[in-house]
Amino acid sequence: MARIIGVASKPEPDGSFVLEIATAEGQRIEASLASLNVPLFLRTMQKSLIEQYTSDARGVFLPEFDVTDISLGNLGTTTELVVSTNQVSTFMVLLSDELLTLLRRKIVEASVQRGTGVVGRPPAMLLRVYPSDGGDYR
Repeated sequence: MARIIGVASKPEPDGSFVLEIATAEGQRIEASLASLNVPLFLRTMQKSLIEQYTSDARGVFLPEFDVTDISLGNLGTTTELVVSTNQVSTFMVLLSDELLTLLRRKIVEASVQRGTGVVGRPPAMLLRVYPSDGGDYR
């Protein structure tokens, strides 16, 4: 099977990337990754790497963004998060209701792990609810 052994550090003028490939026969050839396929390639690789490296102790280097602001924006009838960063300006984060709930939980977990706790009123999912009859709340 052929293997990718090198990637150009900068894109070509048309946005494509040159890949260096070693064939099974030992030859070295170049191939072009078209600019239209770069986002798909990156999404696929990034998802695979995250799954692979978060399941073991090797670690992975993920892109980092310095968030400068978070606000709300409307997309049709749905309210979404709008995030501003130093690296990629401002973008809208489109989340299903389930992912928004998961994000909320992960923010609480990150706050607790940092030792900062939860600022303000804890989310409803963390509140203990006591039965009105005074019984055990478990």
